[in-house]
Amino acid sequence: MTIHTKKHRLKQAIREVVRSNGGVEAAVEGLRVQKTHLARYGSANDMSYFMPIDIVCELEAKCSKPIVTQALAHELGFELFRIPPTDAEGQVSEQLRKVFKESGEVFVAGADALADNRVDEEEAIGLLKETDEAIGALVRLQKLLERRIEGRSEVAAA
Repeated sequence: MTIHTKKHRLKQAIREVVRSNGGVEAAVEGLRVQKTHLARYGSANDMSYFMPIDIVCELEAKCSKPIVTQALAHELGFELFRIPPTDAEGQVSEQLRKVFKESGEVFVAGADALADNRVDEEEAIGLLKETDEAIGALVRLQKLLERRIEGRSEVAAA
């Protein structure tokens, strides 16, 4: 992928985060920049002018979607997952069951797809959905386990 293509994808994400905030007129409310700058950040005609990171943070927080951050992560080969807030002790067992369930659904979908020794586009779409759900469940489990360990070390130190 060329740097030109990457810049176009980032510009597209910038336009999307502005749209998600109601367009330029609405999105500029409370920001330190003027609407002409906000419009220029998303312009495909100016590939040397990009949105400052603090503006990205403010707009993503306003719409509760990491649109530009996700695009940046994607360019670097990473994926973002929302981690739901949690603090209940019993949730590790519940989340572990979800991991088993979601992972099992990936195996079932994969086995079904391979029945004819190939994965067609429709099957790939289904597998991608199941895989996303399994990865999300695993990431949530990881965070719960990290919190459990952090909680124990605090108790031990007290």
